[in-house]
Parts: sequence; C-alpha cells; structure tokens
Amino acid sequence: MREYPDFHLILDDTSSNKVSIDYIEIMPNEEKKIKDEDEAIDDEQDIDQLSEEEPFRILVFKIKPEEELLFNLIFSPSGTRNYKFELPFFLSYTGTLKRLRKLVSATSVTPILELSTNNIDFKKVVVNQGDKNQCGKMEIILSNNSSSDLQFRLESKDLDKSVYEYSNKGTIYSFNKYFLRINFRPIEALEYKGTLLLFIDGKSDPLFEITVKGEGILPRLIFDKHEIIMPIVPLNIEAKSKLTIINQGYDNIELKSRFNCDTNLIKIKVEWPDGNQLGITKQKIFV
Repeated sequence: MREYPDFHLILDDTSSNKVSIDYIEIMPNEEKKIKDEDEAIDDEQDIDQLSEEEPFRILVFKIKPEEELLFNLIFSPSGTRNYKFELPFFLSYTGTLKRLRKLVSATSVTPILELSTNNIDFKKVVVNQGDKNQCGKMEIILSNNSSSDLQFRLESKDLDKSVYEYSNKGTIYSFNKYFLRINFRPIEALEYKGTLLLFIDGKSDPLFEITVKGEGILPRLIFDKHEIIMPIVPLNIEAKSKLTIINQGYDNIELKSRFNCDTNLIKIKVEWPDGNQLGITKQKIFV
C-alpha cells in the first residue's frame, strides 16, 4: 500500500495471531514490474498520485485456504481536503487482480468545535496553604467553527473537584473562541489525574474527553546544579563559582550556609550578593 499520512492500514486484533506481516520498501519503477496497468479501476485520472521518486511500502503476508483476515483502515485527517486513491492488493507471482483493487475515497471537513488541546498537564504545583492566589492556571481555547452559537457543559468523569476549579457550562458564540480556564489547587503532596467530558447542545454523548493531571508538592528549594566543581587555579589565586537557588512555595525564608569541614584548613566561604532572603517577590538568588 502506498503511504498516505492520514491513512493507516492495520491488522485487526482478531486476526493478529493468525498471520505475521513483513514490510518491504520499493521504488516506483519496481512497482511497474508487478502492476497490471490494463486492469486499472474506473476514474483513474482522478486518483491521487505520489511523486515518482518517492518510495513506498508493501505489506507481505500469507493467508491459508478458506481463512479470513480482517484489516482496519484508519482515517485521521490532518486538514480539510478530498481524498481518492487506489488500495491495491497483489498476489505473489501473479500480479494484481481487478477484484482485489479497491478505490478509497474520503472527505475531511472542519469540525464544528475545536480544542486547542485535550491534554492539560499542570506538572508540579505547591500544595495550597490558604492563599487563594496560589494555584496552577491553564487555559483551553474552544473554537466554534459553525454559524450557530454552541452551548457546552463539562462533567467530571473521575476528576477531583476539591482541587480543580473550572466553569462547568457556557456559550461559545458563532465563529468565536471561548477561553476555558482551569485552576489546580492541590491539598496534598500527591498526583491528581482525571477526565473531563465536554458535551454540546444538550447531547447525551460527549464530544471530547479532556485529560487533566497535576502533582502537588510541598514548599521546597531547588538548585540549578547538583554539584559545584571549582575551577583549577594557581596557588594563592581565588577560585569562584556561582549557584542559583530557586524558591518553590515559601512566602518568606532566610537562607544560611554551613560547611561540614574545617574552614580554617580549607579556605572557603559563601557570599550573598543579592541578600539571603527568598519569598513571594524574590523567587531566586545567586550565591
């Protein structure tokens, strides 16, 4: 089968244990040796043609007498267009037969509603400690491509409503966008994951499933490097290195340093050029 990016031919699970499939890549000039040009299907002039220089793959498999194999042709359009192409099957050492050559036609259209994403990942968010402004915030853009206003509603499939906040219904006006904000306020240091179901115009079946996940963490300090290797310098020349300390979740904290070695023997010290205070207004300092 010639490769079309929006189409995938796969063996159904019910047939996967009956046969093994190999793939062979060939060039178009090799195809002419096995293709019977006299048995082309009707309207061949309308069939999509690939570049004569582009290689393609052949699926090679054996089927036993009176055995049936089920294949699935999956269509995942990446844009709006019309498709029409030939799906040829060949018999080894015989060539193609007209009854085996099928015409595939499809049309992809713009959906009435599009999402900017259906996967929201807040990653790591500090556990809420009573501050209403302390939360993870993300948006999904809902685009209405139709000439009518759309009413939508959101239902939680398995989402913890105690940590996620969002508008559960709204109106998306014709040819307009709706910015759906989701807030994440973890109450424990653990991972939260669930699914939101999006319905439109009172329908009973969801149009989209939106995966939402995030992880709550306790306030902490992180460093831009795990190890400091001082540069090599001549004797009696001072070596310097820089480290960044980043605040995640502390409202106000004062930093101090202490070495577990004798600083009289090893001449080493820490300087705080920007001060040693971290907080809401100062999230990182250099050392």
